[in-house]
Amino acid sequence: MDCRKLGNTNFIGRITSIKDNIATAQHWISKKEEKLKPCAGCYQNNPKLNKARCTKRIKIDKTWKIMVDSQKRLKIDRDDLKILRREIRKREHNRVKSNRIMR
Repeated sequence: MDCRKLGNTNFIGRITSIKDNIATAQHWISKKEEKLKPCAGCYQNNPKLNKARCTKRIKIDKTWKIMVDSQKRLKIDRDDLKILRREIRKREHNRVKSNRIMR
């Protein structure tokens, strides 16, 4: 199933504001063991927000807190992050599936 339809679990962002249970978050990227850095722009960017950096809005109930140190390194083991992402995808898939059954 296309991850974009379920909400992308690969989005790591810094929440810049919250209003009406919707968070506005800047997209940050990291390759392997590198530090996080702001995304210059990708398909996840919401151009309607008119921001200089890649930014999108996310429902608060679809966010997870991940610790980052002052050097902008993730404070979670990469394997644990993969497991967390799989769990999120599984929950989203089950939610979509149960919504279809209820209709």
